[in-house]
Amino acid sequence: MQQRNTDDLVPPSFNIGEILKTIREKGLRGAMDDPRMGPHVHLFVILCIIFLVTIIIMGASLLS
Repeated sequence: MQQRNTDDLVPPSFNIGEILKTIREKGLRGAMDDPRMGPHVHLFVILCIIFLVTIIIMGASLLS
């Protein structure tokens, strides 16, 4: 039976530079499918969407 290295089980730290590098190299869809960085890419996209929605809501409330 093949033994797994403990480094394979530990995901990399959340690093925006690495996430952007992965997206540039593989594209957004490829980066999300990446087994190593995929969870971080998903989190980054969700955080960006939340940030944009917040900016839109704040802008709409200032115009009212």
